[in-house]
Amino acid sequence: MQQILELQIFLGLKHGRNSREKFIKISRQELEQTFQTYGVDVNARLAALQKIHRNSVQQKQHCVSM
Repeated sequence: MQQILELQIFLGLKHGRNSREKFIKISRQELEQTFQTYGVDVNARLAALQKIHRNSVQQKQHCVSM
């Protein structure tokens, strides 16, 4: 899941210039440096998405049990 999020963020940083092929070829260090340059905290975004998901699952379970 994290790699998909990283790809999505990477593609959005230089819309039209970054590509999936470039993402595959870039080193881990270069990717992290790119995110740092743009002020992107992938771990924080991933945690936020996981929290949203957990909350939505809990709400669905709550609605079903009523």
